[in-house]
Amino acid sequence: MKPGELNDWLGVLTNIGVMAGLVLVAYEIHQNNIALDRQERISQIEVVDGIRAAWQNWEYAIIENEDVADIWMRGNTGQPLDELEEYRYEQLAREMFRLISQNYRQYTTIEGEPADRVVQQLVNTVQSRPRLKKVFIEQLDRREFGQNSFRARVKEIDPPEFRAQ
Repeated sequence: MKPGELNDWLGVLTNIGVMAGLVLVAYEIHQNNIALDRQERISQIEVVDGIRAAWQNWEYAIIENEDVADIWMRGNTGQPLDELEEYRYEQLAREMFRLISQNYRQYTTIEGEPADRVVQQLVNTVQSRPRLKKVFIEQLDRREFGQNSFRARVKEIDPPEFRAQ
C-alpha cells in the first residue's frame, strides 16, 4: 500500500471515528433530556403531593379540633366572634386563600394555562360568606410574593363577588 493510500484510509477511519463520536454525543444528549423530563415530572408530582398535604392539614385542623370547627362555622355564618376567635378565623381564612393561590400557581405552571377553575373555586368559596370574602379581598390587595399572577388573574376576570362594594 502506498503512503497516499494509507493516508486516505486513515482519513476515512478518522472521519468514521468522528461520526461515531457525534452519534454517541447525540445519544447521550437524548438520554439526558429523557432523564430531565422524568425529573421534571417527579418534581411536579411532589408539588401536587405537597399542596394536597397542605390542604389535608388545613382540613384536619378543623376536623380534629372542635373549637376550631366551631369558630370556622360561626365565622362563615356571620355569627359574632370574640377578638381571639376573630383572629383565629382570619388565620384559617388566610391559609385557605394561600392554598387556593398555590393551586393556581400549580395549575398554571404544570399545565401552562390560566387556571380559571381555581379562580372559580375562590368565588364559590366566598359566596354567602361575607366575613371570608372580606379576608380574601384583603389578601388580594396585599403584595405577597408568589401571588401576583393569581391576584392579576382574579382582577382580570373581575368576578362580581370581588368588586368594590
